[in-house]
Amino acid sequence: MAENEVLAQIRNSLLDIQTRLSRLEAQNDEKMILNESIIAERGLGGRRVYSSSKGGIKRNIHLPFCYVCGRRLGEEVVICEECGNPCSPECVVNFDGVTRCLKCLQRRFPKRAFKVLCCAPLSKRRIHKVTGIPKEDIDHALTELQKNGLIVKKGLIFRHFELTDTGREVLYLYSRVYKEEDILEIKEQVAKIKGEF
Repeated sequence: MAENEVLAQIRNSLLDIQTRLSRLEAQNDEKMILNESIIAERGLGGRRVYSSSKGGIKRNIHLPFCYVCGRRLGEEVVICEECGNPCSPECVVNFDGVTRCLKCLQRRFPKRAFKVLCCAPLSKRRIHKVTGIPKEDIDHALTELQKNGLIVKKGLIFRHFELTDTGREVLYLYSRVYKEEDILEIKEQVAKIKGEF
């Protein structure tokens, strides 16, 4: 019998709350009681709650999204040390002890420099033949790649460039940044030219 009394008390309390809410809504048709918005943002997310002068409550829920791929981030968020943006673990690379997002890596080595790096064992003329990049741009890219210690110039008669260990590591990392089809096409052409020797 005591259990039925407790359930009746809970039922009466719920009915009382429902009646009060109905009265509030009837009195204040234009007054907002609770307004909740879900907002996509390229930040870390969170919740913000505001109260209005009329007594209403507005709650904004900010959902974090990856700066690189735009996917919604779960609990695993990695911050790029270069740009400071939140990223998913799949969109960052740790290189030289620094965590960088794929977009920052693209800015460090543009696609042309990456294509030249893929062709490192070839001469300038053959790099131009494989990639179609103008020779002036190849010269600039080779200079930058040498400056960064990714390639070294070899040969006295038949001048060519070879990858350093750092260059191999960068080549591996950048295979995640750029489309795989581009890399495969260049590698096939490089292998074909190497076979002509």
